[in-house]
Amino acid sequence: MIYDACSNIQNFGDGRQKDLTTYSKKGRLMESTVLHLAVRDKDLVGIQTILKTQGNLVNVPNNFGDTPLHIAALEADFEVILTLLQGGACIRKENNRGEIALELLENTKENSKATQLLLKFK
Repeated sequence: MIYDACSNIQNFGDGRQKDLTTYSKKGRLMESTVLHLAVRDKDLVGIQTILKTQGNLVNVPNNFGDTPLHIAALEADFEVILTLLQGGACIRKENNRGEIALELLENTKENSKATQLLLKFK
């Protein structure tokens, strides 16, 4: 998959495309970056590529204030969380509801390994 920071269209390289515009459950545009989308898709290769080429996106929030690390914490995905932390993700950044990624991860109660990782970076 190819993520383009200037487009909401994902090109698969074989002529297929997907509209990446994301909406909340209430139908509001989420204004996610390509890194948010790669995190949501759990695309480790895409995440690593984006961090190398557009590392400044690592702490950029969507319109809900969620950074890519917030999204990864909601999914309780250890590998994605580790990759983001290694890429410079800020563990203390709050979203619009005043939550940090660790609080979101603790709410999932699915992955104590990921919780321990975030506590190490705290």
